[in-house]
Amino acid sequence: MTTHSPKTDKRLLGTWRSDGRRTVAEWRFAKRLSPERRRKFLAVFGKLEVTYTRTRIRAVFGDHRSAERYELLAADSESVAIRYLNSQLTGEWHLQHIHFEGRDRYWIALGPNREWFRRVRKRAG
Repeated sequence: MTTHSPKTDKRLLGTWRSDGRRTVAEWRFAKRLSPERRRKFLAVFGKLEVTYTRTRIRAVFGDHRSAERYELLAADSESVAIRYLNSQLTGEWHLQHIHFEGRDRYWIALGPNREWFRRVRKRAG
């Protein structure tokens, strides 16, 4: 019997945090929001932390924590495509295209916008 080793992409592995400043700087709204609603909406960015292992995605957003299975579907020099199990909401597999900018940044599409993430470095000591 052979052991199946899941495909992985080392660029993805590790912990990433939403980059609220970069995301908000380029966010475009489809309709006008009041300044208060806009402020509340944009305040959610920068709080999500995501950790990728070879087979799981762990996410922390405030008090909410989740861990889901994922699979690498494809990779090229600038991006990876994964599918992840959204067991908490729909129980369905969803696709996600992750676009790298260097070693320490990536972005994902959110409709016509992008959410940026930056790698979290482990602290020495």
